[in-house]
Amino acid sequence: MAFVVGDAQWPDPDRLCVDNIARFKRPKRYLRLLELPKNTYDKMLRPELRKMLEDKT
Repeated sequence: MAFVVGDAQWPDPDRLCVDNIARFKRPKRYLRLLELPKNTYDKMLRPELRKMLEDKT
């Protein structure tokens, strides 16, 4: 699973991975977000990402 951040037009995020990452390391799914959830110290909130992932499935 990979989280793609931003609102730019990026039609196929897998294309960049195909060109630069080995097949077994490539993400199977992508989830587009406008921004990553962060706390007051500007650290990424991984539990929030997991919750978003559970809500999408």
